[in-house]
Order: sequence, then C-alpha cells, then structure tokens
Amino acid sequence: MANAQGATSELRSFSYQDLVLMTDSFSEKKLLVVGYRWKLYRGEISEKMDCGEARDVTVKIWDDSLEEDAGYFEDELKFLTCCRHQNIVKLYGLCRGEGVIGFVYDFTSVIFFRWPLRVKVALAVANAITFLHSQDSPFILRNLEPRLLLLDKDFNAKLFDFGLGSGGVFGDRTSTYADIFSSDAYNYLHAEHNGSWSTKTDMFDFGIVLFTLLVMRPVVHPTIHELVELGESVCEGKKRAISNNSGLWGYRLYSDDSQIRRSSCAVCEPFS
Repeated sequence: MANAQGATSELRSFSYQDLVLMTDSFSEKKLLVVGYRWKLYRGEISEKMDCGEARDVTVKIWDDSLEEDAGYFEDELKFLTCCRHQNIVKLYGLCRGEGVIGFVYDFTSVIFFRWPLRVKVALAVANAITFLHSQDSPFILRNLEPRLLLLDKDFNAKLFDFGLGSGGVFGDRTSTYADIFSSDAYNYLHAEHNGSWSTKTDMFDFGIVLFTLLVMRPVVHPTIHELVELGESVCEGKKRAISNNSGLWGYRLYSDDSQIRRSSCAVCEPFS
C-alpha cells in the first residue's frame, strides 16, 4: 500500500458543472454502469474547460442525499489514496458539493476485445486480487463482478469501487455492509457459508468472472446447475459462445436495449 500522506492534496477539485460538461449533462449515451447508489459515465475534459489538461476520463457519481453514500465516498477515497497498483484505477480528481459527490478517474474505456485480450484481462484481475490479498491484513473486495472492471485503450484491466471492502486500510469490516449487492451467482458461496466473508469468497467471484470471460455471456441470476449446463454446452459446441470474431460477453452486448447492454457488461462503453 502506498503512503496516503499528501496523496489527497494531489487530486484535482471539480465542480458539479465540470462533471456536467465532462459527461454531456450525464447523457444516457455516456452511461456505463448503474451501481449501488452510484452511476459511472464515460467523460472527457476538453481544452475549452478550465479544469485541467484535455484527457479522457471516467466519472463516478453518488447521490449525496444519504449519509451512508458519503461514507462509501470517503471509504473509497481513503482506499484509492493509500493503494496504488497497475490494475487498480487511478483517481484523478473529485467533486463535493451541490448535492453531488463524485470521482473522476484518469481512465478511458474501450469497446471490443477478443480471446487473447480476454486472457490478458483474466491475468490482470488475478494480479490485482493477489496484490490485495497479500497485504499484512488481506483486503477482501466482497463485490468482484465484471461490471466493476474497466479496460483502458490498451486493454489493461483495472478494478474500481472499493467502498464495500474489508481489511487493508479499513481493518476488519466483515460484519459491516453485510448485505453486499451483487448478482445471485456472485453471492452463492457467501450464502452457503452463512454470511462469512474471506479471501475465498473473492476467489469464488473470480471464478465466475473467468466463466463469464470464457462464454462471453453475462451471469444473471443463474442457479449453479444452470452454470454447469452452460459450461458443458460451450465445451460441446452447442452454443455460439466463443468466437474470435465475437464482441465482449456475447449477443447481449449488441442489444438495442441500453439497459440490457449495461446489465451485461461494464468493461466497455455502450454503442451509440
């Protein structure tokens, strides 16, 4: 973990209007993911904006109307200013005020990646998890899902959203935020172990991420038997799930329904 001293002071301060300009007034076309009381947008700092050099960014905003949301914001701010790693997103700036709290990540997302790049993503996520779990007090993500991964223009995978984690700079919070919001598949092991969180639950979630990378389809509210059946069908070639000419996560990404696209994947930007 990096030393947090002075890290926060290095961050740029943005106004709500800055975020509006970056995201074209929080345009639906810029929306990448709807998370737990936050939204993630593709953004751009243009030369016309008086808030830093021109660059592509990713903007995450919360509704500041609830004290709990401010807590998530402060937790993630603490984590990102203490933890630096090549596969963890870099915080560029933040916004506090006018009813909105948000982060600006120094990051731009991409659209496609094929089989060799999917392997690269899997290795990057494994590298990040190994780094987090190898701390003196292992950091447990507790909410690892494909929608919480971002890819830069060179297809380097980075994790973001650490406010629900436990361990590391947060200390033991396994009994805090007990009801983690994720899909049924990702909560399966947690439920089977009577709500106990450990590095093993992260590894189970990572296994589901690998499975999703393999079949290029979202894992949405499945049973374990359905996961096995889908895996067997892929191996037998009964489903068109793996193809070097296919886009990320399969046919759902190409749906005209933007809600389906966003629920299927967050590591790519939605098509216009």
